[in-house]
Amino acid sequence: MKTQNYLIWTTISFLTFILSSCQYSTECLTGYFSRYVRHEIYNVDTVKLCISKNEDTLKYSYSSSNEENMDISFSIVDSTDSILAIYGHDCPLIAQKTFDIEGSGFLINKYLYDTDAIDEETSYYFNKEYGLLISYSLAWHCLDRTLEFDSMTKKLIDLIISDTSGFYMSKHIPPPPPPEIG
Repeated sequence: MKTQNYLIWTTISFLTFILSSCQYSTECLTGYFSRYVRHEIYNVDTVKLCISKNEDTLKYSYSSSNEENMDISFSIVDSTDSILAIYGHDCPLIAQKTFDIEGSGFLINKYLYDTDAIDEETSYYFNKEYGLLISYSLAWHCLDRTLEFDSMTKKLIDLIISDTSGFYMSKHIPPPPPPEIG
């Protein structure tokens, strides 16, 4: 009987220690996800974003009623913004810019998704509070998707897209010329 009580007490203590040592919290937002073709919206859907924190890693998980639209997740180490993990690929931070809205500064990080595949090069515009705001296809030179959760994210998206400093890739950037032959 003492051995059984000892095992139960030890198991409960161990589980309590493990669960209390994991600094895990989750916050969820609901908003709108817009997909674009040639700079025109062709699909709008409701999206749910859950931001969870486990020790030093933030995970942003997105889901929608139509999984083809938005069923992805990102991870970022909270202490550093240098890498955004998406689709099992580490995307490097390539630029940062702070946008001022009503006296508050919002840091936007720009990450580059680039693998050896053709036509997948994408810039992701990301904010720690709201997650992904914009994806821009570098292969097709156009806006790919936006995610709005409230009036603040709408303002941020508008400011990013209207940015003329080179932080945002404009639809007016022509594709590179074809290679010269001989």
